[in-house]
Amino acid sequence: GTERQNDRNVNQQSASATINRAEQTFLEINSIIPGEGAIIKRGTALVSVELEATTSNGAENGKAVCSYSIQGAEAGLMFETDNTIHKQQLNQLTAGTYSITINCIDSVGNTAQKTTNFKIEIDTTSPEITRIYDDFGTLVVITNENAECIFKTEGSCAFQVDEGILMSGTGIVHSADFDRDKTHYIKCKDEFDNEQSSCEIVKGGAIQ
Repeated sequence: GTERQNDRNVNQQSASATINRAEQTFLEINSIIPGEGAIIKRGTALVSVELEATTSNGAENGKAVCSYSIQGAEAGLMFETDNTIHKQQLNQLTAGTYSITINCIDSVGNTAQKTTNFKIEIDTTSPEITRIYDDFGTLVVITNENAECIFKTEGSCAFQVDEGILMSGTGIVHSADFDRDKTHYIKCKDEFDNEQSSCEIVKGGAIQ
């Protein structure tokens, strides 16, 4: 009876170990920001981007230490890591395509790797006004990119966008009440503060 009992204990321990091994899950990197194929637009030549990764499963429900590489070159441990969320500020990036690989390891040696590729575009060009028309007493301005537009009814084109009257709309369609008896000086800028140096002039209901 004692030998059979010992056999049962061994079998139970073996079964328990098998179940524990089966319940173990691999460490995973769930997401990376910027995501695959992301396009980041900025208005300055040097750009800062926050790299962020999240991990799950593994030995401690995703807790891990992560490092990163840029364009295949090891860059070291991420600034914030040893957790389930990992962050690193990437500074002084210029226009171009970037490949970032993140490698993580947990307390028992489970590893995970994930790569993201994103593009940085620098916008230093001011928006263009492509069309202006009178829509039954409403002045409508169309731009070639998302922008904000303003107008003045006195002076000249020598003014800053912040000095005028803001038109409705921050996309490509902008509008304002239109007084055909007044001269309208119209100027636009985009989200990166790229501002038109000249302006469009509407006088007597006609574009000058």
